[in-house]
Amino acid sequence: MAQIVCEICGSSEMIKKDGVFQCECCGMKYSLEEIRSMLGAAPSAQPAPAVFQTVPERHDDKSDTVAKYLQFARLAKSKEDWAESEKYYKLVEMEDPTNIEAAFYGSYGKAKASLMDSNLYQRQAVFKILHNVISMLPQNYNPARSEEQDPIILQISNDIIAMAGSEYVYNYTKNGYGQIIKDEKMETVTLFNTLSNEFCSSIDKIIEMHPDMPEEKKEFFYEIGLKQSDYVLMNGNLKNPAFVKLNRNRYLNLLMPNFAARHQTGPVVFLDPMHVQFGTFANVPIIWTVIGKDGDSSIHVICNTCFQWSIGPGVSTGAAWLSNLFTNGPFSFEERQCVSSSSIPTVQEIVYNDLPTVCCQHGTSNPVWWLTSSTASALFNVILQDYSPRGELNVKGHKNNDARIRVRPAVWLKLQ
Repeated sequence: MAQIVCEICGSSEMIKKDGVFQCECCGMKYSLEEIRSMLGAAPSAQPAPAVFQTVPERHDDKSDTVAKYLQFARLAKSKEDWAESEKYYKLVEMEDPTNIEAAFYGSYGKAKASLMDSNLYQRQAVFKILHNVISMLPQNYNPARSEEQDPIILQISNDIIAMAGSEYVYNYTKNGYGQIIKDEKMETVTLFNTLSNEFCSSIDKIIEMHPDMPEEKKEFFYEIGLKQSDYVLMNGNLKNPAFVKLNRNRYLNLLMPNFAARHQTGPVVFLDPMHVQFGTFANVPIIWTVIGKDGDSSIHVICNTCFQWSIGPGVSTGAAWLSNLFTNGPFSFEERQCVSSSSIPTVQEIVYNDLPTVCCQHGTSNPVWWLTSSTASALFNVILQDYSPRGELNVKGHKNNDARIRVRPAVWLKLQ
């Protein structure tokens, strides 16, 4: 008699339960007809047949099966074998239709695979399915399973951002000189933006559907929303970023009261949740407005005061003026240790009131300062010392000592 081998894991250990046959290794189930078909297709000379046993029902069989499927699915996902991971996640969904990990990653693999195919219409169709799956997260979220589901939601958020930052192929048209005159790149960027916005809407609905949710749990979701919004603002190539900016600022305003209450000691003094006092200039305390945060460690602040950009004797560049006068003058040694780097790129809001804004992106002993123009919506990718005092690009390093502009510093501050 032919041996029966599981098509999923290759095991021959089978049990019979409730009229169906189940693999003891991976939990895959087979009907009697499927078993007969497998026996009919097998060669005649084979090892001893599998032994089937009728066993009593166990309440944990279903959870054991789901756990095995998840194990196989996660292993395939770690290898970026999207077809294999999809297969096992679909098996999980059959056993547990409310499993948010299986629902999302069962479609996520197809979306990832579509990035390697230039067929835009097929990509849009696959992303539409993933979009619909994300919209169902609130219905499948269960506070009683938050210990299990919250890390998965965080991982989903990270993977949405990771996919948006991954490489993909797209169609383009060249003219007779070999120059690209049209492409479909922005259509895919729009798909990424739409997923991120829908994900933010879903976490908002989760909070709305559970009004008794503890504050620390709400903060967990607000942080995820803030991170998503920050990424879209910096990388989404938005024609009209107003909605995302409003959403981002809403998350920030919701996070800051409790955040400020946890950081009442140290050189950075919170005057209220959105304003801090840090350093002095001409014996006057400097007030800063909070415009961003990075986890529970750093805040991004912009100065409420504009400073005259002055070039004097012995100060050859604007960078030197900032490092020698502004950084060392207003800040004590302890305060200078708070000027820090951040894993979050500077966002577009740092340009205020159409005034040039200087930002210290990172560094404590030797900060690197970056300059925005009065019309730019993001930072220029050059160090400040490559600019003349007027803020105009000066490749040869020439400067105009008569130039006078006003700048508004912005820095990342590390909190205790």
